[in-house]
Amino acid sequence: SGYGPRIGGRREGTGGVGLHFYTGEINAAPTEAMRIDHDGNVEVRDGASLRAYRPGNSAYAALFMDTGENLYIRNSWGMKDLVLDRDGNFGIGTDNPAVPLHVYNATQGRVAIQNASRRFDLSVDADGLGFRDQSAAVTRMILTSGGRLHLGDLTASNAQFRVKQVTSGEWAANIIHNTGTAYGLSVDTSSSSSNSTYNFAAYTPTGTGFFVRNSGCV
Repeated sequence: SGYGPRIGGRREGTGGVGLHFYTGEINAAPTEAMRIDHDGNVEVRDGASLRAYRPGNSAYAALFMDTGENLYIRNSWGMKDLVLDRDGNFGIGTDNPAVPLHVYNATQGRVAIQNASRRFDLSVDADGLGFRDQSAAVTRMILTSGGRLHLGDLTASNAQFRVKQVTSGEWAANIIHNTGTAYGLSVDTSSSSSNSTYNFAAYTPTGTGFFVRNSGCV
């Protein structure tokens, strides 16, 4: 009496016979969990998953599809998902990807690009969009949530565009002519108010330029 799992052949249209697998609880009608169709395709049915287990452990990765036709790869440790939806959008950390590649993390969404010697990360957090040189452990650029762009200097500022010289004596910015000739902008680090020192300078290729002295003289 009662029901149990079973395996049986079933005619599939006019094309041939497939092998069907039914499982279920004791004394309950079994449901079809898997089939091998007459063309040799293996099908996991009705919300069941295809699982690969870690040797000697209960941890697994599962492949399955939901009723919305979203395809999941789920890691049982922490239930972390990779999702491919029916429109071709791929989600990492989200089961509702809105664009072709959608990365989500509640604290900081991050993507790393790396070669043999260097790694840079693109990240989103409460401060805005950041571009970090992970190899040097330095964030090089931030576009804040308020629309301000900071290069080199990541401190809070009400400036729309903020640039900091990485090393004293270097240009803060270069403006390049289409011939390759560079025009430079620089900020002096001297705290002197003397007319012989400057605070801001714009240089031409010959070295002549426009200077605003620390004392306020131009």
